Amino acid sequence: MTDEHPSPAGVPGAAPWGPACPRPDTFEPFPEAAVEGSIGARFAEVAARHGDTVALRSPAGTWTFAALADDVNRFANALLGRLGAGEEPVALLFDHDGPLVAAMLGTLSAGKLVLVLDPEAAPSVTESLLADSGARLLVADESRLTAAFDLAGPDVTVVRDSALVEGAPATPPDVEVTPERGAMLAYTSGSSGSAKAAVIPHRALLHLMRGATDALSISPGDTLPMLFPVSLAVAAYPMFLPLLNGGTLTTFDVRGQGLADLGRWLADEQVSVMYVAPTVARFMVDVVAEHTYPSLRLVVLGGERVDADAVALIREMFGAHLVVANGYGTTETGVLTFYFLDPQAPPPADATVPVGYAIPDTELLVLDEDGQPVRPGVTGEVSVRSAHLFQGYWGKPELNEMVLHATDDDMAIYSTGDLGRVDENGCLELVGRSDAQVKVRGHRVVLGEVEEALLSLDLVKDAVVLHREVGGVGTLDAFVVPATDEQEVVADVPAIRDALSARVTTPMVPARFHLLDELPTLPNGKLDRQALRDPSGDRPRPGAVADGTDDIERRLVELWEDLLDVRPVGIDEDFFELGGHSLLAAAMLVEVEEIFRVTVPISEMVSTPTILHIGGCIRQGDREAGRSALVAVQEGDGTRPPLFWGHDLHGTALRFRALGRALGPDQPLYTFESPFLDPVPPQIFSLPTLARRYVDDLVEAFPEGPYLLGGYSFGGVLAFEMARTLLDLGHEVGLLAVVDVGPGFRGELYKPTRRPAKPWLGMLDPPDPSLSLTEKVRHYRGGTVKGVARHVVWRVGIDHWLEPVLFRRDLKETGQIAPSHRVWYAWRKHWELAAKGWNWRGATYPGRVELIWADESGSTDSTMGWGDIAEGGVGVHRVPESHEEMMDEGFAGSTAAVLRALIDETTASDRTPGG
Repeated sequence: MTDEHPSPAGVPGAAPWGPACPRPDTFEPFPEAAVEGSIGARFAEVAARHGDTVALRSPAGTWTFAALADDVNRFANALLGRLGAGEEPVALLFDHDGPLVAAMLGTLSAGKLVLVLDPEAAPSVTESLLADSGARLLVADESRLTAAFDLAGPDVTVVRDSALVEGAPATPPDVEVTPERGAMLAYTSGSSGSAKAAVIPHRALLHLMRGATDALSISPGDTLPMLFPVSLAVAAYPMFLPLLNGGTLTTFDVRGQGLADLGRWLADEQVSVMYVAPTVARFMVDVVAEHTYPSLRLVVLGGERVDADAVALIREMFGAHLVVANGYGTTETGVLTFYFLDPQAPPPADATVPVGYAIPDTELLVLDEDGQPVRPGVTGEVSVRSAHLFQGYWGKPELNEMVLHATDDDMAIYSTGDLGRVDENGCLELVGRSDAQVKVRGHRVVLGEVEEALLSLDLVKDAVVLHREVGGVGTLDAFVVPATDEQEVVADVPAIRDALSARVTTPMVPARFHLLDELPTLPNGKLDRQALRDPSGDRPRPGAVADGTDDIERRLVELWEDLLDVRPVGIDEDFFELGGHSLLAAAMLVEVEEIFRVTVPISEMVSTPTILHIGGCIRQGDREAGRSALVAVQEGDGTRPPLFWGHDLHGTALRFRALGRALGPDQPLYTFESPFLDPVPPQIFSLPTLARRYVDDLVEAFPEGPYLLGGYSFGGVLAFEMARTLLDLGHEVGLLAVVDVGPGFRGELYKPTRRPAKPWLGMLDPPDPSLSLTEKVRHYRGGTVKGVARHVVWRVGIDHWLEPVLFRRDLKETGQIAPSHRVWYAWRKHWELAAKGWNWRGATYPGRVELIWADESGSTDSTMGWGDIAEGGVGVHRVPESHEEMMDEGFAGSTAAVLRALIDETTASDRTPGG
């Protein structure tokens, strides 16, 4: 053997595959000219050169290349005699055995599209694929003939393989098969949706053979196994490698024979190169341990995420000397990249192993949402540019337009739907699916990155994360196989959640964790995501769940379970840790008021968001009118002065739980619950009046200053007006911090007359802009009638005049704003106070203003307009978050760090910016 391994040729971006894959002395590069031929022509050429070499071994017998070529020719000539030379699909229903291989090559040699049906699949699935293909002929072996007749419709002819080839000549078929002609109908595995068939032409299939042959050094003398059903293209592609290079293909039916004899069989067959999915490898540990594998030189992993543990497992099973490769491809493309792991190098440190570099004449592109290339290291959608791509989806031109795009140089670009990033050398790392790029509480999250973070934990053996919607807002479910120590589970849900929370932002922490013994798989060993989807929301009962003790608590349990889609729920469990969010909490309290006829303020969900606490509030009944608006988000430990925070347009203290946690448990944080959230709206018609109301409550609770004030967005304007009011009353203001607001603010979507985005309470969330039209329609169909109607009213803009009509009707009929309208009412009133009843002109402040400025927000000047207002100057503090996420879980830390430093500075210097 030699270690020589040239870099792949090809378009820009090609790079060495990695450490050299040792090449047998008999290796010959796959001829480039063969790519412009056909599978049948290449097989005939190889068979002529290696006639006496064993090409195929199976339970049904052994074929030399010469014998296999004769059977292939008979099958091809029989098809041509029955169907003619036109291009059309032919369906095959065979056992996992040698005759299936001959039938596939014969179909390809006749210029027909081969469709391999899985004899073990559900009949309904097989029937649908057969009907979708439009095949007129279904060929079956003896054992599957009865099943074939059951599957075939009136337009499908069924014939036994032996009857078909009877009398057919073994001479080469007289038909021209061009490189553009379709070779295979490659149906997707159906792990996450309905199946569709990619049309793989001969040119594309031969291009894959060239790339894999040269990357893996496939040579005469190599033996490759056919372990899994070749009805799945990902299993069919490797099957051709030995047959088109003078090697040997040997068959073993893993599904039919099980794994018990696999280790002995691999050793006896002297398998040298093997493709296997990591999940399947984990089941092979015990069966391969009793044998040695001196012939095995290379294992190619793929079909799912490959991590360092999978690589270590392969070497533990088959030997430390082994070269292990990671391969990446799709049903539509076959394997496009390889990454080799040097046996002499230390194991990879990262949780996920890169998928590597592209095969020749293939360019990998990583694109943003606008279709533009991203910088190295930035995540985007993986696309493939090549002249050797599939032709599109069989009978589905509307799908072709979504994923295939022609270029000006006779190439095409295929959008894989996978997310990845490349390094400076062009090495690709996958992070998930673009359809697994989801919104969680307004933040874009890539499911693959959450899974990668979970897999990096010592507590986790395997994991997958799915997205679901709760109350119209995205949330995550994690399905985790915990690590074990001598058969004992070493981790529970709280430990895993805590460990993950230390590594990722809060939106990336799943709301629910499900502990499993193993993840479900499809017949080809890939993860079966459909089997994980659990619409019931049931979860393992987390220890001793506290059940409701009376009718109120039991009814609240039912309500929370329905809203959160989690069962069971204990009366002492945290609403937000169960997957709730602030708008869902508001929706829950609307339901509470309608059921129990008691108004529970949203502020009651700030410190103790449990059924036990809310039940106590219901028993107390309605609170007295005119209660204090001051709400403690957290009371601190008495060592630091309190910070008083103006609410934003939502008007609720719930919005600032994340800010409180980010400030630290020792920092007291108080905010205000808007009186516009009360059933009977207050007689407040100006921002200074609202500010005075809050100042009165503040001074009553904390008579002595100096007062530390701040606020986000509308809350910054509110804090500014409160500071001026306090000074007018003779009090001291030690700090005025405003967050991303000012007369010069120009946000990304700023328009002087445009209202900010309103809360989505009771409305269907808007679909992700990156979705196709079909997916957007499906999103709307999944909403409730009321939720879609409210969304449409907002989308067309008539809510601007319709809402006041609804509010007036509420007040006329009951004297109160309806519970389901209250959040909208408060939001609108706050906006009106700021936009119509108050302006910046002539406003001044005798002290200093500290401006915390989001990097993405624009401004008319360097102080966001505060320079003409703050007589004591403006301190500007830039933070990396966007305006919309500054107060959210996982993102409030930057703002909190600035605030904490300002509080420390104020306390140390006893500085009073106003007063």
